[in-house]
Amino acid sequence: MAYDAEAETVLGWILGVEALPAEVRVDAEVWSAGTVMFAGSLETEVVDTAPGRAAEVHDVSLAFVGPGSEAVSITVSPIDSLLTFSDTLRYRVTGVDAEGNTISDVVAVWSSSDPGLAPISAAALLSAPEERGSVRVSAMTPTGLSDSTAVAFQPAAASLVVVEGDGVSAPVRSSVPLEVRVVGADGEGVADVDVSFEAPSGASTRERTVASGPDGHAETVGTLGASAGPYTFVASSAGMASVTLEVTAEPGSAEPGTATIEADPTEVEADGDAASTITVQLYDADGNPLTEGGDEVTLTTDLGELTEVTDNGDGTYTAELRSADEGEATVTGTLNGEPIDDQASVTFTTSDEPTGPTAAFATITAEPIEVEADGDAASTITVQLYEADETPLTEGGDEVTLSTGPGRADGGGRPGRRDVHGGAAERGGGDRDGDGHAEW
Repeated sequence: MAYDAEAETVLGWILGVEALPAEVRVDAEVWSAGTVMFAGSLETEVVDTAPGRAAEVHDVSLAFVGPGSEAVSITVSPIDSLLTFSDTLRYRVTGVDAEGNTISDVVAVWSSSDPGLAPISAAALLSAPEERGSVRVSAMTPTGLSDSTAVAFQPAAASLVVVEGDGVSAPVRSSVPLEVRVVGADGEGVADVDVSFEAPSGASTRERTVASGPDGHAETVGTLGASAGPYTFVASSAGMASVTLEVTAEPGSAEPGTATIEADPTEVEADGDAASTITVQLYDADGNPLTEGGDEVTLTTDLGELTEVTDNGDGTYTAELRSADEGEATVTGTLNGEPIDDQASVTFTTSDEPTGPTAAFATITAEPIEVEADGDAASTITVQLYEADETPLTEGGDEVTLSTGPGRADGGGRPGRRDVHGGAAERGGGDRDGDGHAEW
C-alpha cells in the first residue's frame, strides 16, 4: 500500500478475493514509534473488469487519531520569552478537550517566523542567535489547531548606569525616585535583570529588588530619614559593579517649638551703649538646624531697646539689645507669627569700679646692682606691675613712686608724682613707655 502524507490518502493497495463480485472493507492505519497517528476505512465492491478497461480508483481518507486529536484548543509555552545570546529554550504544547480537560501529550509541527535568525527544531528546541531581534514561535496540530508566542534575544548584562536620584536634595523624611539602567556591552538596555537597592541607616526603599524593564530601566523610591545630611543608596546586580546614588536631606520647615534664643553676653553695663547680641537659631521638627533664611522672626524685650532683626541667610537671626537702666531684660520672639517657646535674659548693671586691668602687685629690680659711687654712674631701677593672676600689665597709666636711702632717685629732673596707693616721694618717675613698667 502506498500513502500520500500531504493528502492524507492511500494511493493504492492489492487485495485478494475468492470470487467476484465481492463486497470488501478496507481499514488503513499509519503508525509512528509504535503509536497509531492516522486511521481511515472504505467499503466498496470489487468486480471483474473487462480486458483493457481501466480499474476504478477509490480513495481512503485518513483522519488524525494520534496524541491530542481530541483537543479543541492548544497553548504554546513558555510565552513571551527573553533569551540571552547563545541560550536555548525548549517549547511545549498542551491541549484542552471539549469537556475542559487538559491534554499534556499533543503532536504538533513547530515553526519560526524567521528561521534565518532563529530556527526551531522538530523537537521544539530553539537556539538564540548572537544578535538582538525577535521571532514568533508557532505550533500547529494535524487537526489544524495552532498557537504562537514571541521570543526576543539580547546580550548578557554588562553594567549599571545611574539614571535618576544621584546628586539631588530633598527635605528630611521625604521620598525621592531612584533609577538605574542595566545595559549590555553594546550600551543598550537589557531586560529582566534583578537589581537590588540598598538604603543607608535611617532611610528605606519601597522595593528591595526590582527587575529591569524592556528598556533596561529599574527603579524604586527611597525615603530619607529624620536627620539632615547625605544619604548614600547603593544599586547592585550579580556580576556587575555596584553604583551609588547620593541624596542630600535638607532640614524641614522651621518650628517655633524648637527655635532657640540666646544672648551674648548675658551681663552688660547699663550705659545705653554697651550691647548684648541676641541670636535666634531655627530648627525643624526633628531638631535639624536650618541653613537658609527667609522666615519672619521678631524679637521683643521688657527692658531696653532692640535693633531691627537681621536675617543672616543661614538659619540664624540677630539683633542687639541696649539699656541705660539697670535690671534684667527678658527677650521673647515669634516665628512666622507664632510664639517661640524659648527666651533669653540679659542683666544690665552699673559700677564705679575700673573696667580695665588693675595692678595688684609689682616687682622692683636694679640693673646693675653694683655701681661706682662717683655721682655719675647709675643703676636702672625697674618696676613691673602685675594683675592679681600674675599677668604682667602691658599698658601704662598708673602712677608709681620710689624712695631711696643714700643717693637719689632721678626721675629725669621731673617733680615727684602722686602715689595712687596713698604714698609720696620727693622725686619720682612714670611709665615712660606705656608698657606697664617704670624706670629710674
